[in-house]
Amino acid sequence: MKRHSRAAALAAVLTALTLSMSACSTASDGTTGSPESSEAASSPTPTVPDGYALTEVPGTGLSIAIPSSWETLTAENSSDDALVERIAQARGMAPEALTMRLEDSQLISVDTSDTTDYAENITAMQDTEEELDGLPSEEEFTEEFLSDREIDSGEYARVTTGSGADAVRFVFTATGADGQKHHASLVLLETGEHTFFAVAVDAASTSRAQELADAVIGSL
Repeated sequence: MKRHSRAAALAAVLTALTLSMSACSTASDGTTGSPESSEAASSPTPTVPDGYALTEVPGTGLSIAIPSSWETLTAENSSDDALVERIAQARGMAPEALTMRLEDSQLISVDTSDTTDYAENITAMQDTEEELDGLPSEEEFTEEFLSDREIDSGEYARVTTGSGADAVRFVFTATGADGQKHHASLVLLETGEHTFFAVAVDAASTSRAQELADAVIGSL
């Protein structure tokens, strides 16, 4: 595939992520105090919300917050046929198609419960390509990633992870290949030279997609 820019390379990464188709960057509130106490109070620390579990993403050196009731598939447990079958059934996929996703992704986590009508899911991957150099601007993101997709609405934001790193969050609603509306979010984090960590969330609503993304961002 010919790539013309870093955003085009990111588009390839994010396309591989998708299974179905500005909260952390607030400014100072101006509170006064000594520089020492202010710095101590604002020292960034990753957090995991109640109801979530910090889950390792194999091969990346990173862990992310995922709802504790979800089931997670990685290359390390992909030989568990029962697990693969449950996740594939929840996603409406053939088991073989699901495991093939692990060629591009390091983690696939899915709500396999039968208590909801929608199998929410999170996919995470890390990729290294020469074109990947710095987080994409909103213009790059829109022109390169969104131009050929049926995006109905979306919100781009530069955010800060729990450990203080810069990241991008994009929350959107799109029309999938199945003709259905999908509510999703994307999180991008630069983890090294030409290397990005990316997380895709597919959720039951836009607010839920942002909630799940913010949990991931806060835990990194």
